[in-house]
Amino acid sequence: MIIAWLIWFATLVIDLFTDVRRYYQRRAVDHTRGAVLRLFGLVPACALGGWAFILVALFGYWILFNGLYNELTGRKWFYVGGTANLDKLERKYPWIVWVKYLAFLTSIIIYAKSYS
Repeated sequence: MIIAWLIWFATLVIDLFTDVRRYYQRRAVDHTRGAVLRLFGLVPACALGGWAFILVALFGYWILFNGLYNELTGRKWFYVGGTANLDKLERKYPWIVWVKYLAFLTSIIIYAKSYS
């Protein structure tokens, strides 16, 4: 289980580093590259972590990546961008922002109960 979390964390850090660096270089973030990076990192992490890990990992990644990216680029935590497909979806349906937090909290409870 610890290896799954380490892979998840490494994927998050690398993804944040590359996107924040591109932001400060005034270059467009390559969302396709980011999706491939996440695929290579999160699929093995979820496979190692088990079924209860999957929702925690995915919703946690989404929340932490967006929030930390915003903070590291001088925006507020809840800022919603306009270029990524998930950003566009959140702009169109603002309630999705809160649903992802509720889903994350629910997944933490399920995760905790499955390993207790």
